[in-house]
Amino acid sequence: MTPFGLTITGRVIDISPSGLRIRLHRALREGTRLSLVLGDERIFAVVRYCAAVENKFDVGVRIQYAVRPERVSA
Repeated sequence: MTPFGLTITGRVIDISPSGLRIRLHRALREGTRLSLVLGDERIFAVVRYCAAVENKFDVGVRIQYAVRPERVSA
């Protein structure tokens, strides 16, 4: 994921139709815009909350839209 040009590696904890909960090693501010890469899909999202969990952070994001590459069949 890339807020303001940073690359941060995280783990998806939960998925809903409108968002994700991801676990990170650093906190993100509410309102931060993210570009997430999951497989071949790019998801654009905004941080809704960030909560400390032990020595990591659970970050809830609302998905704004997603882009998938087109599949071309021969």
